[in-house]
Amino acid sequence: MHLSPSQEDIDYWVSTLLPPKDVYYLDGHYRPAPDPRYEIIPVTDLRDHPQYGAIEYLNAYEYWAMDNDKTREVLVSEPDYFASLPMPERARLFGLQVALKRGMVFDNDVLRGKAFQKMIQHAGVEGRLVLNHLIWERMNLNIRQQTAQRVARSWEDDWEVEDLPASLAPHIQQIANTWLHAEGANCFGVALYAAANAGEWLHTWVDQATFLSGIEASGYLLSADTQEQAGDLLLFYDAKDHLRHAAFAVEQGLVLNKNGQVKFQPVKLLRTQKLLDEWPDHKMAIWRR
Repeated sequence: MHLSPSQEDIDYWVSTLLPPKDVYYLDGHYRPAPDPRYEIIPVTDLRDHPQYGAIEYLNAYEYWAMDNDKTREVLVSEPDYFASLPMPERARLFGLQVALKRGMVFDNDVLRGKAFQKMIQHAGVEGRLVLNHLIWERMNLNIRQQTAQRVARSWEDDWEVEDLPASLAPHIQQIANTWLHAEGANCFGVALYAAANAGEWLHTWVDQATFLSGIEASGYLLSADTQEQAGDLLLFYDAKDHLRHAAFAVEQGLVLNKNGQVKFQPVKLLRTQKLLDEWPDHKMAIWRR
C-alpha cells in the first residue's frame, strides 16, 4: 500500500515548516550592522539555549550536521530582519548558508518545476534556494504546499507500507501509517509508546537510556529467541554494541517503525525482513514481556 499525506498533514507541514525565527550560520568573521532584531549566539551555547536549542529549531536547521570547525556562531533574527538588508548583504548571508551547509537549503533535486527554477534563479545561491521567512511569505499557498510535500519526500521517499491488520491494538491503529504532528518523536519514542501505551512518548525525543529504562519498567527483558512475536521489541546494535534503532512487533513478520526524529518521517507498518534489510550491519536483539 502506498502512503499519501492527507490535507491535514500538508496543512500542518505548511504551518510548521519554519520555526518562528530565522537562523543563519556564521563563520566567525561575518559581522552585520547592529540591529535589535537579531542576536548572535556561539555554537557552543546553541544546543542548551532554552528557545533556539529546541527540537523545532534543531530539526529544521539540522544542527546535528553542523561542522563546528567552520560554523562558529549563529545569527537568530526576527522574520522581518532579512528584508531590511541591502542586496549585497543578503547575498553574503545566503552564501554563508550554502557554504556552511545549513538546513533548509534546497536545490532542484528537491524543488523541481518552473516556479522553483525561477525562485532559485532570482534569489538562489549556486543553484540552491535558502529558505527563510521572506522567501516563504512570498510563496502563494499552492507553492507552499508543493514545497512542504517535496521537503517531506526529501527526508524519506519510501512511502510503501503494509495494510493494518484487523487485530491491531487501538492505540497502535491511531499512529500506524501516519505522520505524527509533533517534532522530535523518534524510533525509541514510537516503540516505547507501542509497548507501554503511553502517549507522552510521542511528543518528545527519547534517548537510549530513557528508552531502556522505560521498557524495563514495562516488564521487558532480553530474550534469547531470534524470531519475534506480537508485542516484542526489536533492538538494533552497531558493532560497538551501541543501541541505534528500535521497532515494535505487531505480529510475527510485521513491525511498527519510525526512522529519525523529523515530522516528515512517517510511522510505518513494515515487513520485518524489510526492516532487517535497512539495518544490514547491525545486530538485532529481541526484548519480550
